[in-house]
Amino acid sequence: MKQLLIICILLVSGLFIFGCSDEPDNNASLNIHLSLAPGAKQEIEITRVVVTITGPDIDTQEVELKVEGRKATGVIAVPAGEEKQITVKAYAGSNVEFEGEAYVDHPKPGQQVELQIQLKPTNPQQDEVKIFEIGNVGGVDNNPTSPTVFRLDKSYIITTITTYHWNFAEGATPGTISLKDASGKTYGPWNASGRDGQSGVKNAYWDVTPNVVLPAGTYTVIDSDPATWSQNFESNGQGFVIVYGYPDAG
Repeated sequence: MKQLLIICILLVSGLFIFGCSDEPDNNASLNIHLSLAPGAKQEIEITRVVVTITGPDIDTQEVELKVEGRKATGVIAVPAGEEKQITVKAYAGSNVEFEGEAYVDHPKPGQQVELQIQLKPTNPQQDEVKIFEIGNVGGVDNNPTSPTVFRLDKSYIITTITTYHWNFAEGATPGTISLKDASGKTYGPWNASGRDGQSGVKNAYWDVTPNVVLPAGTYTVIDSDPATWSQNFESNGQGFVIVYGYPDAG
């Protein structure tokens, strides 16, 4: 009868994962400590964590861990014995954002194995650039009277979108920002976080970090609270917005 290697994984902060187990004495336990590689940053929410285990004496096993907020937990059982390859992939939506791997050398029943895995970005970010901006230093009113539209001449990864809600020095509780292409397809909405604006106005800036790939085309910015979205004559009635990103190398 094959012995089992039990893994219990918990994501507690960022992408740090440690293991725990209550397996019987005749099983081995593997504690995985997962961290980001030097220089890597986690700027988007991880929605899935998948662990794959392969070895010459087992069929490939893939287990998706349960993700709740910034925690991911799950138990994985594999036969002890021959060398095992452990691969971890962290997803944001359908995209693999980070991955890493390590090997376990012939785990034995009752053995406690500490395993360090560094996750590297699958698509290392380039320096973001300002793709589009509408804004000026003139006095502003609320409620844009014209659609806020920008065009991409090639595919971009959109990293940050910021809209401005001066709202007569009152600011506005952050809502959502989304984009709609010329065919009517919607990207988002993304939940915004607030930043102070001029003179310390709370939540004057709304920021979202989509990290979404947009093909070349025309896009309309959709703000969930146009009644407080800043615009003026100089912006031709378009809402104040800044869009950052970098060209999509893929």
